[in-house]
Amino acid sequence: PWYDTVAKKLYFSSSWHDGFGGYDIFRSNYDGQFSSPQNAGQPYNSPANDLYYFQYGDTAYFSSNRIGVNYSKNITCCSDIFSAYPIPPPPPPLLTDSTPPPKRESLIELSKRLPVTLYFHNDCPDPKSRDTLTRVNYIVGYGEYREMLAKYQTEYSSGLDSAKASSAREDIENFFIEYVDQGVRDLELFRNLLLEELQNGARINLTVKGFASPLAKTDYNVNLTKRRISSLVNYLREYDHGIFAPYLDGTASNGGKVQFTQVPFGEYTANKLTSDNFHDQKNSVYSRSAAIERKIEIQSVDYIKEDSLIFLTNITPTMLDLASIGITDSITRELTFVNNSSDTLMILRTEVDNHYLDVQIPNMIAPKSEVQIRFTNHSSLPSGLFSFQARLYFVGHDQPLLIPINGEGH
Repeated sequence: PWYDTVAKKLYFSSSWHDGFGGYDIFRSNYDGQFSSPQNAGQPYNSPANDLYYFQYGDTAYFSSNRIGVNYSKNITCCSDIFSAYPIPPPPPPLLTDSTPPPKRESLIELSKRLPVTLYFHNDCPDPKSRDTLTRVNYIVGYGEYREMLAKYQTEYSSGLDSAKASSAREDIENFFIEYVDQGVRDLELFRNLLLEELQNGARINLTVKGFASPLAKTDYNVNLTKRRISSLVNYLREYDHGIFAPYLDGTASNGGKVQFTQVPFGEYTANKLTSDNFHDQKNSVYSRSAAIERKIEIQSVDYIKEDSLIFLTNITPTMLDLASIGITDSITRELTFVNNSSDTLMILRTEVDNHYLDVQIPNMIAPKSEVQIRFTNHSSLPSGLFSFQARLYFVGHDQPLLIPINGEGH
């Protein structure tokens, strides 16, 4: 702890729940008694351990093992001294009986918790399945994954000399603490804020992206990432005796609703240096580089307006998966577009990144009807794993509908 005798503030570090992860720096005013501690916020705090805060002049100093430190074994093994200028802003005044209550955290505050990143064991949930849905609750799967730490340490350190084996075991343990466990803590904070918004009648769309390591085939990994997103939905549906269920089903009496835009990338965005050798599971399954690819991310949160395209339409499937394809192959693929509204929707224009594909869709889509979105090509596709987007712009709507397009060109 460090006490500022001029400003009468106590600074200290704690792993208290109202933080970013690890130890965070907190401050408390002293006026005969100490006020409730308040998190000093970013950039002073991070998901790592932030300690020993003090001020000298107009500069703040603290110790941290955040990513970016000089390290000898792994990226967060060691601490460095950081400085920050100017010093943190003063905390808000203490509340009195005449002080109006603070405004509840808004969607902006909810967005500050993003991305929420959740990790999975290889081929989980539901190994060797091509289903796109699962009955597994993410937290149940997390518990099973967490119990595998010792196996990860044993497998990843096998065949190494004593010093390197010790470093490998420590590296994997740090991954579980700083990534896997931190993801669950972030989810809990986000869940509580989300529930508060819904209980106040908000209609919210969550965009969730799914990723996989490159061990399995491309089309298999896309379905796997869909199951992983499904496990998150299951978690919310089952949490606290189904408190989220009315909002997920759109039956809440206050009109609150939450829905998901799923973007299952599979391994299309995975590090190309990550091993995909089934016979080398030390590196393709149990290494940090492979484990860090197996995740889903809650990446954005948006209010759904009554006239929002997200609310008015559906595209099935939600993405165009070209799988393994020759870069000069002729392409004709279709997705189904549904107009759920009572009004005619009019296409303003369509766009595709780098003009890889042409998009054909009727200029006018009648109310309560469906049409086909046709994709064709007039130029070569990129080689290797690729991921780009198509955008559909509609009259009267500023934001387009986005359609992810993934594949592997050869």
